[in-house]
Amino acid sequence: MEKEKRKRAYKLKRLRLLLIPLALVIIFSIFTNRKTAKNIATNLPIKTEYLDKVDSKGYLILKEKVYTSQGDGVVDYNVRDGERVPKDYIVANLNLMSDSEDLKKELLKVQSAIEYKNQSLNPSTSSFVITDKEINLINSIQDSLVRDNMQETLLAIETLELNTKKNVDISEISDLINLSNQELEDRRDDLSKEISTNNVVYKAEDAGIISYKVDGLEEVYNEENIEKIDYQLIMDNQKSASLGQRNSVKMGDPLYKIIDNFTYAMAIPVEDEKVLKTYSKDKAVDLLINSKISLKGRVSRVNRTSESKGVLIVSLNDKLSELGYDRVLNVSLIESRSDCFVIPTKAIVEVDNQTGVYILELNGLVKFRPIEILRQNEIDTTISIGDEKGYIKNKKGEDLRTLSAFEEVIIEPENIEEGEIL
Repeated sequence: MEKEKRKRAYKLKRLRLLLIPLALVIIFSIFTNRKTAKNIATNLPIKTEYLDKVDSKGYLILKEKVYTSQGDGVVDYNVRDGERVPKDYIVANLNLMSDSEDLKKELLKVQSAIEYKNQSLNPSTSSFVITDKEINLINSIQDSLVRDNMQETLLAIETLELNTKKNVDISEISDLINLSNQELEDRRDDLSKEISTNNVVYKAEDAGIISYKVDGLEEVYNEENIEKIDYQLIMDNQKSASLGQRNSVKMGDPLYKIIDNFTYAMAIPVEDEKVLKTYSKDKAVDLLINSKISLKGRVSRVNRTSESKGVLIVSLNDKLSELGYDRVLNVSLIESRSDCFVIPTKAIVEVDNQTGVYILELNGLVKFRPIEILRQNEIDTTISIGDEKGYIKNKKGEDLRTLSAFEEVIIEPENIEEGEIL
Protein backbone atom coordinates (compact mmCIF):
# COMPACT_ATOMS: atom_id res chain seq x y z
CA MET A 1 0.00 0.00 0.00
CA GLU A 2 2.78 2.36 0.97
CA LYS A 3 4.61 1.52 -2.22
CA GLU A 4 1.55 2.43 -4.35
CA LYS A 5 1.21 5.80 -2.56
CA ARG A 6 4.84 6.61 -3.30
CA LYS A 7 4.30 5.64 -6.93
CA ARG A 8 1.24 7.90 -7.30
CA ALA A 9 3.08 10.79 -5.64
CA TYR A 10 5.97 10.33 -8.06
CA LYS A 11 3.61 10.44 -11.07
CA LEU A 12 1.92 13.65 -9.77
CA LYS A 13 5.32 15.24 -9.29
CA ARG A 14 6.31 14.40 -12.86
CA LEU A 15 2.96 15.80 -14.13
CA ARG A 16 3.53 19.08 -12.30
CA LEU A 17 7.01 19.33 -13.81
CA LEU A 18 5.50 18.85 -17.28
CA LEU A 19 2.69 21.44 -16.69
CA ILE A 20 5.05 24.22 -15.60
CA PRO A 21 6.80 24.52 -19.01
CA LEU A 22 3.41 24.30 -20.74
CA ALA A 23 2.06 27.17 -18.64
CA LEU A 24 5.16 29.21 -19.41
CA VAL A 25 4.64 28.61 -23.13
CA ILE A 26 0.99 29.79 -22.89
CA ILE A 27 1.92 32.89 -20.90
CA PHE A 28 4.73 33.69 -23.34
CA SER A 29 2.33 33.27 -26.24
CA ILE A 30 -0.21 35.64 -24.69
CA PHE A 31 2.51 38.15 -23.84
CA THR A 32 3.87 37.96 -27.41
CA ASN A 33 0.41 38.50 -28.89
CA ARG A 34 -0.28 41.43 -26.58
CA LYS A 35 3.09 42.91 -27.41
CA THR A 36 2.24 42.66 -31.10
CA ALA A 37 -1.07 44.39 -30.42
CA LYS A 38 0.41 47.17 -28.30
CA ASN A 39 -0.16 49.72 -31.08
CA ILE A 40 -3.86 48.86 -31.31
CA ALA A 41 -5.74 51.49 -29.27
CA THR A 42 -8.61 50.16 -27.18
CA ASN A 43 -11.05 51.55 -24.64
CA LEU A 44 -13.44 50.00 -22.17
CA PRO A 45 -17.04 51.18 -22.64
CA ILE A 46 -18.17 53.83 -20.15
CA LYS A 47 -21.27 52.86 -18.21
CA THR A 48 -23.70 55.70 -17.56
CA GLU A 49 -27.42 56.51 -17.48
CA TYR A 50 -29.47 56.98 -20.63
CA LEU A 51 -32.31 59.47 -20.43
CA ASP A 52 -35.20 59.25 -22.84
CA LYS A 53 -36.13 62.93 -22.59
CA VAL A 54 -37.83 65.94 -24.13
CA ASP A 55 -35.81 69.17 -23.89
CA SER A 56 -37.53 72.49 -23.26
CA LYS A 57 -37.38 75.60 -21.06
CA GLY A 58 -38.80 76.12 -17.59
CA TYR A 59 -40.19 79.41 -16.23
CA LEU A 60 -40.35 79.73 -12.46
CA ILE A 61 -43.67 80.76 -10.92
CA LEU A 62 -42.86 82.07 -7.45
CA LYS A 63 -44.66 83.53 -4.46
CA GLU A 64 -42.70 86.78 -4.47
CA LYS A 65 -43.10 90.48 -3.72
CA VAL A 66 -40.93 93.25 -5.15
CA TYR A 67 -39.93 96.28 -3.02
CA THR A 68 -39.11 99.58 -4.72
CA SER A 69 -37.30 102.77 -3.77
CA GLN A 70 -39.40 105.48 -2.12
CA GLY A 71 -37.12 108.20 -3.46
CA ASP A 72 -33.72 109.05 -4.91
CA GLY A 73 -30.87 107.99 -2.68
CA VAL A 74 -28.27 105.45 -1.64
CA VAL A 75 -29.19 101.96 -0.39
CA ASP A 76 -27.34 100.04 2.30
CA TYR A 77 -28.19 96.31 2.07
CA ASN A 78 -27.97 94.03 5.11
CA VAL A 79 -28.71 90.68 3.43
CA ARG A 80 -26.86 88.57 0.87
CA ASP A 81 -28.64 87.37 -2.28
CA GLY A 82 -30.37 84.04 -1.62
CA GLU A 83 -30.27 84.43 2.18
CA ARG A 84 -33.32 83.52 4.25
CA VAL A 85 -34.53 86.13 6.77
CA PRO A 86 -37.16 86.07 9.54
CA LYS A 87 -40.15 88.36 9.70
CA ASP A 88 -39.35 92.01 10.60
CA TYR A 89 -35.66 91.61 9.73
CA ILE A 90 -34.17 94.86 8.37
CA VAL A 91 -33.25 94.07 4.77
CA ALA A 92 -32.08 97.52 3.65
CA ASN A 93 -31.83 101.19 4.60
CA LEU A 94 -32.49 103.88 2.01
CA ASN A 95 -30.75 107.19 2.68
CA LEU A 96 -32.53 109.87 0.69
CA MET A 97 -30.46 112.54 -1.05
CA SER A 98 -31.83 115.48 0.97
CA ASP A 99 -29.45 116.96 3.57
CA SER A 100 -30.84 116.77 7.13
CA GLU A 101 -27.86 118.29 8.98
CA ASP A 102 -29.42 121.78 9.16
CA LEU A 103 -32.70 120.26 10.34
CA LYS A 104 -30.88 118.45 13.18
CA LYS A 105 -29.20 121.68 14.29
CA GLU A 106 -32.54 123.47 14.28
CA LEU A 107 -34.13 120.62 16.26
CA LEU A 108 -31.35 120.89 18.87
CA LYS A 109 -32.09 124.60 19.31
CA VAL A 110 -35.82 123.96 19.69
CA GLN A 111 -35.18 121.26 22.29
CA SER A 112 -32.79 123.56 24.16
CA ALA A 113 -35.42 126.32 24.18
CA ILE A 114 -37.99 123.93 25.62
CA GLU A 115 -35.59 122.83 28.35
CA TYR A 116 -34.57 126.41 29.09
CA LYS A 117 -38.18 127.48 29.53
CA ASN A 118 -38.77 124.47 31.75
CA GLN A 119 -35.67 125.41 33.71
CA SER A 120 -34.14 121.99 32.98
CA LEU A 121 -31.11 123.60 31.34
CA ASN A 122 -28.72 125.53 33.63
CA PRO A 123 -25.95 127.26 31.65
CA SER A 124 -24.07 128.21 34.80
CA THR A 125 -23.93 124.72 36.24
CA SER A 126 -20.68 122.85 35.66
CA SER A 127 -21.72 119.62 37.31
CA PHE A 128 -23.54 116.94 35.29
CA VAL A 129 -26.48 114.96 36.64
CA ILE A 130 -28.08 112.22 34.54
CA THR A 131 -31.88 112.38 34.49
CA ASP A 132 -34.43 109.56 34.62
CA LYS A 133 -35.40 110.34 31.00
CA GLU A 134 -31.80 109.89 29.88
CA ILE A 135 -31.54 106.59 31.81
CA ASN A 136 -34.69 105.35 30.06
CA LEU A 137 -33.24 106.33 26.66
CA ILE A 138 -30.00 104.47 27.41
CA ASN A 139 -32.00 101.37 28.37
CA SER A 140 -33.98 101.77 25.14
CA ILE A 141 -30.75 101.84 23.12
CA GLN A 142 -29.48 98.70 24.82
CA ASP A 143 -32.76 96.89 24.27
CA SER A 144 -32.99 97.80 20.57
CA LEU A 145 -29.37 96.68 20.03
CA VAL A 146 -30.15 93.27 21.56
CA ARG A 147 -33.13 92.96 19.22
CA ASP A 148 -30.97 94.10 16.27
CA ASN A 149 -33.45 96.90 15.56
CA MET A 150 -31.23 99.57 14.03
CA GLN A 151 -34.07 101.98 13.32
CA GLU A 152 -35.09 102.21 16.98
CA THR A 153 -31.42 102.35 18.01
CA LEU A 154 -30.68 105.35 15.80
CA LEU A 155 -33.86 107.12 16.89
CA ALA A 156 -33.08 106.58 20.58
CA ILE A 157 -29.49 107.84 20.13
CA GLU A 158 -30.70 111.01 18.42
CA THR A 159 -33.30 111.56 21.13
CA LEU A 160 -30.67 111.04 23.84
CA GLU A 161 -28.41 113.55 22.13
CA LEU A 162 -31.20 116.10 22.02
CA ASN A 163 -32.18 115.53 25.66
CA THR A 164 -28.66 115.55 27.08
CA LYS A 165 -27.97 118.78 28.92
CA LYS A 166 -25.64 121.07 27.02
CA ASN A 167 -24.26 124.55 27.51
CA VAL A 168 -26.08 126.65 24.89
CA ASP A 169 -25.53 130.33 24.14
CA ILE A 170 -28.78 132.08 25.02
CA SER A 171 -28.40 134.31 21.97
CA GLU A 172 -28.77 131.28 19.70
CA ILE A 173 -32.28 130.54 20.97
CA SER A 174 -33.48 134.03 21.79
CA ASP A 175 -35.97 134.05 18.92
CA LEU A 176 -37.38 130.70 20.12
CA ILE A 177 -37.80 131.59 23.79
CA ASN A 178 -40.58 133.99 22.92
CA LEU A 179 -42.65 131.10 21.53
CA SER A 180 -45.06 129.22 23.80
CA ASN A 181 -44.25 125.71 25.02
CA GLN A 182 -46.94 124.27 22.74
CA GLU A 183 -45.54 126.07 19.71
CA LEU A 184 -42.04 124.80 20.52
CA GLU A 185 -43.26 121.22 20.97
CA ASP A 186 -45.17 121.36 17.66
CA ARG A 187 -42.07 122.72 15.97
CA ARG A 188 -39.97 119.93 17.53
CA ASP A 189 -42.40 117.23 16.33
CA ASP A 190 -42.45 118.62 12.77
CA LEU A 191 -38.65 118.70 12.60
CA SER A 192 -38.36 115.16 13.99
CA LYS A 193 -40.81 113.85 11.42
CA GLU A 194 -39.00 115.59 8.56
CA ILE A 195 -35.62 114.22 9.69
CA SER A 196 -36.94 110.68 10.03
CA THR A 197 -38.21 110.65 6.42
CA ASN A 198 -34.62 111.00 5.18
CA ASN A 199 -33.93 107.38 6.18
CA VAL A 200 -36.33 104.68 4.96
CA VAL A 201 -36.05 101.30 6.64
CA TYR A 202 -37.14 98.19 4.71
CA LYS A 203 -38.23 95.25 6.87
CA ALA A 204 -39.25 91.74 5.81
CA GLU A 205 -43.03 91.62 6.05
CA ASP A 206 -42.84 87.82 6.17
CA ALA A 207 -40.07 85.23 6.51
CA GLY A 208 -38.56 84.29 3.17
CA ILE A 209 -35.65 84.39 0.75
CA ILE A 210 -34.17 87.72 -0.30
CA SER A 211 -33.27 87.95 -3.99
CA TYR A 212 -31.94 90.88 -6.01
CA LYS A 213 -32.77 89.13 -9.30
CA VAL A 214 -35.71 91.37 -10.15
CA ASP A 215 -36.38 90.64 -13.83
CA GLY A 216 -39.61 92.48 -14.57
CA LEU A 217 -41.50 89.20 -15.10
CA GLU A 218 -42.86 88.98 -11.57
CA GLU A 219 -46.30 90.18 -12.71
CA VAL A 220 -46.38 87.63 -15.57
CA TYR A 221 -45.26 84.43 -13.83
CA ASN A 222 -47.26 84.37 -10.61
CA GLU A 223 -49.94 82.22 -8.99
CA GLU A 224 -52.77 84.62 -9.83
CA ASN A 225 -51.86 84.40 -13.53
CA ILE A 226 -51.44 80.60 -13.82
CA GLU A 227 -54.60 80.05 -15.87
CA LYS A 228 -53.40 82.59 -18.47
CA ILE A 229 -49.87 81.21 -18.88
CA ASP A 230 -50.18 79.53 -22.27
CA TYR A 231 -47.72 78.86 -25.08
CA GLN A 232 -48.17 82.27 -26.74
CA LEU A 233 -47.77 84.19 -23.48
CA ILE A 234 -44.46 82.42 -22.82
CA MET A 235 -43.23 83.14 -26.35
CA ASP A 236 -44.00 86.82 -25.71
CA ASN A 237 -42.26 86.84 -22.30
CA GLN A 238 -39.08 84.80 -22.68
CA LYS A 239 -36.39 87.34 -21.86
CA SER A 240 -35.27 87.55 -18.26
CA ALA A 241 -33.06 90.61 -17.64
CA SER A 242 -32.16 90.54 -13.96
CA LEU A 243 -31.53 94.08 -12.68
CA GLY A 244 -29.31 92.96 -9.81
CA GLN A 245 -28.25 94.78 -6.66
CA ARG A 246 -27.67 98.53 -6.99
CA ASN A 247 -26.61 101.11 -4.42
CA SER A 248 -27.60 104.34 -6.17
CA VAL A 249 -31.32 104.35 -6.96
CA LYS A 250 -34.07 106.58 -8.29
CA MET A 251 -37.67 106.87 -7.17
CA GLY A 252 -39.53 103.64 -8.06
CA ASP A 253 -36.45 101.56 -8.85
CA PRO A 254 -36.74 97.91 -7.67
CA LEU A 255 -34.52 97.16 -4.67
CA TYR A 256 -35.13 93.47 -3.92
CA LYS A 257 -37.84 90.85 -3.65
CA ILE A 258 -38.78 88.39 -0.94
CA ILE A 259 -39.65 84.83 -2.00
CA ASP A 260 -41.61 82.12 -0.21
CA ASN A 261 -39.46 79.07 -1.01
CA PHE A 262 -41.65 76.32 0.46
CA THR A 263 -43.75 75.75 -2.65
CA TYR A 264 -43.42 76.99 -6.20
CA ALA A 265 -44.30 76.00 -9.75
CA MET A 266 -42.75 75.86 -13.20
CA ALA A 267 -44.29 76.58 -16.60
CA ILE A 268 -42.87 74.28 -19.31
CA PRO A 269 -43.83 74.98 -22.95
CA VAL A 270 -44.32 71.87 -25.13
CA GLU A 271 -44.55 71.61 -28.94
CA ASP A 272 -45.46 67.93 -29.22
CA GLU A 273 -49.02 66.59 -29.22
CA LYS A 274 -47.86 63.17 -27.99
CA VAL A 275 -46.07 64.73 -25.00
CA LEU A 276 -49.10 66.88 -24.14
CA LYS A 277 -51.28 63.76 -24.09
CA THR A 278 -48.74 61.92 -21.92
CA TYR A 279 -48.74 64.55 -19.17
CA SER A 280 -52.26 64.91 -17.89
CA LYS A 281 -53.36 66.65 -14.67
CA ASP A 282 -51.93 65.09 -11.45
CA LYS A 283 -49.35 63.00 -13.34
CA ALA A 284 -45.94 62.71 -11.65
CA VAL A 285 -43.10 64.45 -13.51
CA ASP A 286 -39.37 63.64 -13.52
CA LEU A 287 -37.31 66.72 -14.42
CA LEU A 288 -33.65 67.42 -15.06
CA ILE A 289 -32.70 71.09 -14.65
CA ASN A 290 -29.64 72.57 -16.38
CA SER A 291 -28.40 68.99 -17.03
CA LYS A 292 -27.52 68.45 -13.35
CA ILE A 293 -30.42 68.97 -10.89
CA SER A 294 -33.08 66.26 -10.62
CA LEU A 295 -36.55 67.34 -9.50
CA LYS A 296 -39.78 65.47 -8.83
CA GLY A 297 -43.05 67.29 -9.36
CA ARG A 298 -46.67 66.88 -10.33
CA VAL A 299 -48.72 68.40 -13.16
CA SER A 300 -51.28 70.82 -11.73
CA ARG A 301 -52.56 72.18 -15.06
CA VAL A 302 -52.18 71.70 -18.81
CA ASN A 303 -52.84 74.99 -20.62
CA ARG A 304 -53.33 74.18 -24.32
CA THR A 305 -52.96 76.73 -27.10
CA SER A 306 -53.57 74.18 -29.88
CA GLU A 307 -53.49 70.40 -30.39
CA SER A 308 -49.69 70.37 -30.60
CA LYS A 309 -48.77 73.36 -28.41
CA GLY A 310 -49.35 73.94 -24.75
CA VAL A 311 -47.83 74.58 -21.32
CA LEU A 312 -47.41 72.16 -18.45
CA ILE A 313 -47.76 73.81 -15.03
CA VAL A 314 -45.73 71.63 -12.66
CA SER A 315 -46.02 71.98 -8.86
CA LEU A 316 -42.72 71.64 -6.96
CA ASN A 317 -41.62 71.92 -3.33
CA ASP A 318 -37.86 71.41 -3.04
CA LYS A 319 -34.39 72.42 -4.32
CA LEU A 320 -35.45 75.97 -5.23
CA SER A 321 -32.22 77.33 -3.71
CA GLU A 322 -30.18 75.02 -6.00
CA LEU A 323 -31.84 76.63 -9.02
CA GLY A 324 -30.44 80.00 -7.95
CA TYR A 325 -33.83 81.76 -8.30
CA ASP A 326 -33.21 82.31 -12.02
CA ARG A 327 -36.48 82.78 -13.91
CA VAL A 328 -35.62 80.84 -17.08
CA LEU A 329 -34.00 77.40 -16.87
CA ASN A 330 -33.02 74.60 -19.25
CA VAL A 331 -35.42 71.74 -18.52
CA SER A 332 -35.69 68.13 -19.68
CA LEU A 333 -38.85 66.06 -19.22
CA ILE A 334 -37.56 62.57 -18.43
CA GLU A 335 -39.68 59.84 -20.02
CA SER A 336 -37.48 56.98 -18.73
CA ARG A 337 -34.04 56.22 -17.30
CA SER A 338 -31.88 53.19 -18.11
CA ASP A 339 -28.25 52.06 -17.94
CA CYS A 340 -26.19 52.33 -21.10
CA PHE A 341 -22.65 52.38 -22.50
CA VAL A 342 -20.83 55.25 -24.19
CA ILE A 343 -18.23 54.37 -26.83
CA PRO A 344 -16.27 56.40 -29.43
CA THR A 345 -18.31 56.89 -32.61
CA LYS A 346 -15.30 56.15 -34.80
CA ALA A 347 -15.09 52.63 -33.31
CA ILE A 348 -18.40 51.58 -34.93
CA VAL A 349 -18.35 49.28 -37.99
CA GLU A 350 -20.92 47.55 -40.20
CA VAL A 351 -20.60 43.78 -40.74
CA ASP A 352 -23.20 41.90 -42.83
CA ASN A 353 -25.73 44.74 -42.36
CA GLN A 354 -25.26 44.60 -38.59
CA THR A 355 -23.90 47.60 -36.69
CA GLY A 356 -21.30 46.78 -34.06
CA VAL A 357 -17.73 47.07 -32.81
CA TYR A 358 -14.61 44.95 -32.77
CA ILE A 359 -13.25 43.91 -29.39
CA LEU A 360 -9.80 42.61 -28.51
CA GLU A 361 -9.77 39.60 -26.19
CA LEU A 362 -6.99 38.85 -23.71
CA ASN A 363 -5.33 36.37 -26.07
CA GLY A 364 -5.24 38.95 -28.89
CA LEU A 365 -8.21 37.49 -30.78
CA VAL A 366 -10.51 39.99 -32.54
CA LYS A 367 -14.24 39.44 -32.15
CA PHE A 368 -17.31 41.31 -33.42
CA ARG A 369 -20.00 42.52 -31.02
CA PRO A 370 -23.35 43.83 -32.37
CA ILE A 371 -24.72 47.01 -30.77
CA GLU A 372 -27.99 48.93 -30.55
CA ILE A 373 -27.52 52.70 -30.91
CA LEU A 374 -29.62 54.91 -28.63
CA ARG A 375 -28.06 58.32 -29.33
CA GLN A 376 -25.11 59.44 -31.43
CA ASN A 377 -22.97 62.44 -32.32
CA GLU A 378 -19.66 62.87 -34.13
CA ILE A 379 -17.62 62.03 -31.03
CA ASP A 380 -19.61 59.66 -28.78
CA THR A 381 -22.30 57.05 -29.27
CA THR A 382 -24.68 55.84 -26.58
CA ILE A 383 -25.61 52.16 -26.90
CA SER A 384 -27.90 49.73 -25.09
CA ILE A 385 -26.42 47.31 -22.55
CA GLY A 386 -29.02 44.73 -23.62
CA ASP A 387 -31.29 42.66 -21.43
CA GLU A 388 -30.36 41.16 -18.06
CA LYS A 389 -28.21 38.58 -19.89
CA GLY A 390 -26.53 41.14 -22.15
CA TYR A 391 -28.44 40.29 -25.36
CA ILE A 392 -30.07 42.55 -27.96
CA LYS A 393 -32.28 41.72 -30.94
CA ASN A 394 -31.21 42.23 -34.53
CA LYS A 395 -33.45 43.28 -37.41
CA LYS A 396 -34.67 39.68 -37.78
CA GLY A 397 -35.65 39.51 -34.11
CA GLU A 398 -32.76 37.17 -33.24
CA ASP A 399 -31.01 37.44 -29.89
CA LEU A 400 -27.38 38.52 -30.17
CA ARG A 401 -24.82 39.01 -27.42
CA THR A 402 -23.83 42.68 -27.27
CA LEU A 403 -20.85 44.51 -25.74
CA SER A 404 -20.14 43.96 -22.02
CA ALA A 405 -18.51 46.26 -19.48
CA PHE A 406 -15.05 44.61 -19.50
CA GLU A 407 -14.54 44.08 -23.22
CA GLU A 408 -11.95 46.34 -24.83
CA VAL A 409 -13.30 48.17 -27.88
CA ILE A 410 -10.88 48.72 -30.78
CA ILE A 411 -11.06 52.46 -31.39
CA GLU A 412 -9.66 52.47 -34.94
CA PRO A 413 -11.04 49.35 -36.63
CA GLU A 414 -9.75 50.04 -40.17
CA ASN A 415 -8.23 46.95 -41.79
CA ILE A 416 -9.36 44.81 -38.82
CA GLU A 417 -11.33 41.56 -39.31
CA GLU A 418 -13.06 39.19 -36.94
CA GLY A 419 -10.97 36.17 -36.00
CA GLU A 420 -7.72 37.99 -36.60
CA ILE A 421 -5.02 37.59 -33.94
CA LEU A 422 -3.22 40.81 -33.15
